[in-house]
Amino acid sequence: MITAIVVLGARRAQDGSPSRAMRRRVAKAVLQARGFPGIPVIFSGGITRGTVSEARVMAGLAAAEGLSPERIVLEERARNTLENARECILLLQKRGIERILLITDAPHMPRSLLCFRLLGGGDMTVLPRPAPWPSPLNALVMAVREVAALASYLPKLRKERLRMGLTSGPTNPEA
Repeated sequence: MITAIVVLGARRAQDGSPSRAMRRRVAKAVLQARGFPGIPVIFSGGITRGTVSEARVMAGLAAAEGLSPERIVLEERARNTLENARECILLLQKRGIERILLITDAPHMPRSLLCFRLLGGGDMTVLPRPAPWPSPLNALVMAVREVAALASYLPKLRKERLRMGLTSGPTNPEA
């Protein structure tokens, strides 16, 4: 049984308004939340532009779409995908949550899943629920960026696993 929904942040537009990526992710989260009434929806993302966290902006969008404020949980420290995973996993472990839906853009999902699965220590089941693909051109740009980012994340993930005391490989990589 799914026990939480986790939504990864996205940078806001230059003018501080929610970006298209942020809006896609929130729309997907609200849609998924309707199918899992009562479970928490965790919005993850710190301050990367302006003075308000990505999590808080996404929570506002979700509330405007009808998501009950009682279900909203904010994780406002993370500034990148690795930090999203680390901070959310710590929050989820404190709440005893072991099975989540992970929401981010489709091109970003492989790197996000890798971070959550490797840092979750094999104790967490992470099921992907990607937001719809952006326009074809944006999807191509994002996919190229993600290939480079994935390669740069491998040593960071290894270091973070050691820091978290996770010395062996994940026990549930396909979860």
